[in-house]
Amino acid sequence: MSVLLDRFYAGPLKGMDRKLVTWDQAPATTWAARDVFSEPGMTQILKRYGAEHQHGDSRAVISLWSKYFLALTTYLGAAYNLLAERQLPLELSRLGLVLGEDMLVEALVVEDTGTPLVATQAEERFLPLIRDTWGPAMACMAEHTGIAPRALWGNLGHYYDYLISQLYTLPGAQARADTGGASDDSAGIGRWQAQPAVSPHSLS
Repeated sequence: MSVLLDRFYAGPLKGMDRKLVTWDQAPATTWAARDVFSEPGMTQILKRYGAEHQHGDSRAVISLWSKYFLALTTYLGAAYNLLAERQLPLELSRLGLVLGEDMLVEALVVEDTGTPLVATQAEERFLPLIRDTWGPAMACMAEHTGIAPRALWGNLGHYYDYLISQLYTLPGAQARADTGGASDDSAGIGRWQAQPAVSPHSLS
């Protein structure tokens, strides 16, 4: 990892790096992300995680569930992007998700620590995450539960904004925060100032 990333995971998001493992370290509770984001996968989430919420409105259930997935992919994927200048392999076709008994995402499973960024412009550096991870995941959740994609992008916006705010507190990372903070809202990453509903500590 980069020096800035080491500092970040020792400070503002302490321990978050333990939420990223490789396939050879993956526990038996790991699912392929492409299986989670499928009709059978959504059915299992609504059944098992929904049971903790009295099987309420599927849109509300998936909104709550999505926050754990979106928080981890932001605090890991976007942080690696900005601080290590690397693109983690988070495409749904390659990603694994460590799931609890309630189907909540506990960790991400990747093939490796990714590749150096090809594009470093603010509008382009997050395109793989938007196109190959967040976009298709949200499309699946919307299709199978009826939740509005705007609500899911809103959830993501909370975590992204929290990430950027924490970068501004990290010595030496302000320029990286400026790069991330300049992202194009039309790409789906908005600018929300609220404290995220799923904090880094609740993911520990």
